[in-house]
Amino acid sequence: MNNKTTYILITIVIILSILTGYLLFSRHTTVAPTTQYRNTIDSLDNVINGYRRHQLYLDSVIIGYRNDIKELDRKIDSTQNVIVTQRKDYEERIRRAGRYSATELDTFFTNRYSK
Repeated sequence: MNNKTTYILITIVIILSILTGYLLFSRHTTVAPTTQYRNTIDSLDNVINGYRRHQLYLDSVIIGYRNDIKELDRKIDSTQNVIVTQRKDYEERIRRAGRYSATELDTFFTNRYSK
């Protein structure tokens, strides 16, 4: 090899190493945000924190509604049990109504419809 070829190869290697170094280090270095960006970021963080607090409040409201629903379900079940019990009681009374005397029938209807 002659000196000219060696010189060109060394120049190419130096240029390639500089470009490689620039590409590698430019990805890892970040520019510190300016004051304007820092203020914007802080403002957005405050808004996000406000939304998080509001979400916690809404979650507590949902929990309250779920508890109300459970209480209403319990009352519905209790009412259904009362209806079933009364239905069975009146079915038995109605079956026996054919054997009632006039006074017993009068008492039966008075008791049933006066409530």
